Amino acid sequence: MSAPASNEKVAVCITAVPGTPQLKKNKFNMGVADPVAKLSAFIQRQLIQDEKLPSIFLFLASSFAPSPDSTIGELYQNFGSGSKLSFNYSLTPAWG
Repeated sequence: MSAPASNEKVAVCITAVPGTPQLKKNKFNMGVADPVAKLSAFIQRQLIQDEKLPSIFLFLASSFAPSPDSTIGELYQNFGSGSKLSFNYSLTPAWG
């Protein structure tokens, strides 16, 4: 895969680990320069209802938690499949 240009977007798919609240929308685009921390904050905002939720744990390839300062573009370049980057999220550690 070639590196996306800095103004490009990457299709991101996010799936809840069983037992974790589901998001209404699980597919969207993010900028290649956006850090993983931005994705984590977005998911947390979407899940908050009346009370503050604990931390969100993000996993890539259902196996490891990427660094919060890793960019979506870097992860797409190394772990993207087809035209998307797939994440799982949980309220508790689930993998790696």
